[in-house]
Amino acid sequence: MDSEGKVFEYFNWARGEGVKWNKVEWFFNNKNVTIRAITEIQPGDEIIFVPNSCMISKEIAVSSEVGIIFTENKHIFENNNEDSQILILVTFLIWEKFKEKNSKRYYYISSQPKTFKLIQDWSEEELKELQDLDLVKMVDIS
Repeated sequence: MDSEGKVFEYFNWARGEGVKWNKVEWFFNNKNVTIRAITEIQPGDEIIFVPNSCMISKEIAVSSEVGIIFTENKHIFENNNEDSQILILVTFLIWEKFKEKNSKRYYYISSQPKTFKLIQDWSEEELKELQDLDLVKMVDIS
């Protein structure tokens, strides 16, 4: 299945799980997902609602079937810094990807791009579109 079909599957799965987006619509534009407002959005309006059961977080990872890995290896996974939280999430997502269609998150994971360009790989024209000179300078430094 092509990436567009996988994203359609993902949005259908999300709708079935209770994700709501009543003020926006999504569509494909040059193989990219584009979301645009379909009604006026006021400050404080709910634009997209995602139930907790669809979220991916450190807490969900720790309470999952692979959570024992994190509790038995606290010296690796509990350094109370951002890196340890990312390591937990990456480990959890790799496990979920391994489960394929047996994973609740299968449609989300399979809809993600297989390749992507980092900002360091962008052309000069693409960087100019950002209109952020500080960010462009940071790219030039790295």
